[in-house]
Amino acid sequence: MRDSFGWLVAIAFVIVGFLNWRKNGYWVPRFVHVLAALALVLGILVALTLDPQMSPFKRWSIVPVMVLMVYWAFLVFGSGIGVRQLNKFWSMHASMDMKDVEFLLSSQFGPYRSKSSEELAELGEKFEPIKLDGRSGKHYEFKVLTNTFIDKTRGASVGVAGLLAEMHGKSGSPLACATFAKTMSGIVFDDALAAPLRRAFWH
Repeated sequence: MRDSFGWLVAIAFVIVGFLNWRKNGYWVPRFVHVLAALALVLGILVALTLDPQMSPFKRWSIVPVMVLMVYWAFLVFGSGIGVRQLNKFWSMHASMDMKDVEFLLSSQFGPYRSKSSEELAELGEKFEPIKLDGRSGKHYEFKVLTNTFIDKTRGASVGVAGLLAEMHGKSGSPLACATFAKTMSGIVFDDALAAPLRRAFWH
């Protein structure tokens, strides 16, 4: 009974980790592969020091097990680290080119901060996505979304989100997001309502 419960807990961890990994576009950071390579070397050294009378299968089975343990640990504990917060208003998927993101968001989204609340509110869903090329040679699509809402302390406000998606022909494109909100009197603040977009992907 205890063994079955232990297996169920382990499987549950794997399922949750896999779902987080899927949300992050199945992205694996480079350091995980480095750790897996070190685990491979360590596994070979351990296999060489085991009793030579053991069957070859038992001796060398530890090598793939140690490598798989690295990826299992990432899947369970680190699969949700794909979002990198650049500042209070900007975030991006960690697999994206940071220089591209900073350049494109500054040039495309920056001017919206100087617009009045009325101008922002009129944008609505009229903004059509535009194709952009990054300095790295990667291709992107940029779109602006706005949402009028009532803030408890500031009153009527307009939330603005600039979404920059990396176009690579696969589903679940990595996304960078810049958000802010502006009151009708022109005060700019961070828009908590747009925060969930920072962990989103375009499909």
